Amino acid sequence: MSKTVFPIVEVQGNRLVSIDGNEGHFYEIMSPDLEQLASQELDSFFDGISSGLDNLDEEAYFKFYRSSGRSFLETSGQDLPSFPSVTFVPKEKPLQTFFGGDALYSDIGIYDDYLSYNGQYLRIISAFQFSGDEIGQGLIPDHADYVLFVKRTAKTKSISKLERIRSGHSGSFLKKKRDISSEGTYQQAEDLLFDLMHGQESLFQMELFFILRGYSLEELSHQTQALHSELLSRGVKTFVEGQ
Repeated sequence: MSKTVFPIVEVQGNRLVSIDGNEGHFYEIMSPDLEQLASQELDSFFDGISSGLDNLDEEAYFKFYRSSGRSFLETSGQDLPSFPSVTFVPKEKPLQTFFGGDALYSDIGIYDDYLSYNGQYLRIISAFQFSGDEIGQGLIPDHADYVLFVKRTAKTKSISKLERIRSGHSGSFLKKKRDISSEGTYQQAEDLLFDLMHGQESLFQMELFFILRGYSLEELSHQTQALHSELLSRGVKTFVEGQ
């Protein structure tokens, strides 16, 4: 613990400065109640979200948080995402949102695979593999707190990556025995490359973390196992973050 340094060195209003000099701003996300939207309205809403993601600043990162039923955004960008019927309200004292108070620094313990502070225990679980071709709406459990990191890949890098994938699988069409999987990958890269070059799609770097809290290590371990099993049933493989 003596060698561990708290990663945030300055908080001013909704501004966060990390130990490596990165500067981000924290907002609460105010969005419509999706449960009250009709099916057509819901489809239109998510189409708008998709369009907004395709226009994110390529130089900035965006971290979408869900904590205790509320949604937040931290970003290094000057321009906020443009989502339909969604507003971003500057949120002061962002650390309080997660730790529940200002007086926490002396009580923080950082261990191999969990944290402790103010009588609570916290663990971070990462998603590292998704099964299936499409990620559906029900991927993330409604009760889970999470962080979704999103960074849009520059168009030139995206095109170069897809061209490498396409070239790597082009030989599948010359085989005596058809390689359906490789041909499918080639076609998928071909279609996405077309959409990318015409501004209809984008590629992203993405990471998904889940945040678990408990009042004892036993409770935290039970939550860890339960969430791991639930996510596995949805096609998501996870691992516990550690030092």
